[in-house]
Amino acid sequence: MNYNGIFKEKIEAFILEKRSLGYKYIREEEIMKEFDKYTIKENVTSNILSKNLIIDWIDTHNVKLITKKHYGDIMREFGKYLFKFDNSSFILPNKYYPIKSDFKAYIYSTDELNRFFKSIKTNFMVDNIQKQSLYYLIFQLLYTTGMRVTEILTIKINNIDFNNKSILLEDCKNGNERIIYLKESIFNLVVDYHNKYNNNKNIDNYFFTIKNNKQLNRNLVYSNFRKILILSDIVHNEFGPRVHDFRHTMAVYSFKNAVDNNYDLLTFLPILSAYLGHKDIYATEKYLHLVSDMYPDIRSKIESYDSFKVKEFNNE
Repeated sequence: MNYNGIFKEKIEAFILEKRSLGYKYIREEEIMKEFDKYTIKENVTSNILSKNLIIDWIDTHNVKLITKKHYGDIMREFGKYLFKFDNSSFILPNKYYPIKSDFKAYIYSTDELNRFFKSIKTNFMVDNIQKQSLYYLIFQLLYTTGMRVTEILTIKINNIDFNNKSILLEDCKNGNERIIYLKESIFNLVVDYHNKYNNNKNIDNYFFTIKNNKQLNRNLVYSNFRKILILSDIVHNEFGPRVHDFRHTMAVYSFKNAVDNNYDLLTFLPILSAYLGHKDIYATEKYLHLVSDMYPDIRSKIESYDSFKVKEFNNE
């Protein structure tokens, strides 16, 4: 896509950087093209991204608030990119277009996780070792990789790269594919299960199956999940826990580990976002607030991330 306005080269470099991090950035590129056309129409000659320029452009769109927020999110990312080279660039505050979030997550404690997996090994389906191993592996994958249930259940044998210890996920939620790399202990579980129970399958069969090599139904996963919760003495109510909360837990603990080890969150965030298969980093940022709330002792470190200091950057 060609750009012709004052930000031409910077937009091109911005899109290129996003794609190098694993984002498709197709719709975002179209929106940046709209912004480029606007700068030409309004005869914008300054290459400093200003607050007025962003807001005036977004306000030309007669759209719902949530769509304006989406435009604002993209311009916020563009501002953050430019800020690395010129701190005169404006970074749109994260909540400039306030949208009420219904995001709720149950984060498993380490004690609950230990009880949950111990219960599978000692009390769950003890008369059927294959099913016991199947559910143990599925929940380990959910917790350690943050994959969605549907992603795990659609894994086929030929999606597993046994040389590189990775899994190719095809046709994920946001219409893309991604590669999940496994740590050694989890990879060994995958290999052990494969060697014991997949000998009679073709490589294009699903990795996790029930009778006649049929794909395991996620409803079975959910129902057995409830049984394991009971065995683990973990109370379930309207606040969770849910199967999907393993994904939230993985993300929160990953951020906690990153902060504890003084990783640069500006670098870590897009990596984790791509690993989780999020469409953009905005969906991943929400976990930072959870970590901040759960671990007050590391809040000051998290607040160094620029989304918590947007007012300072904007001289407000």
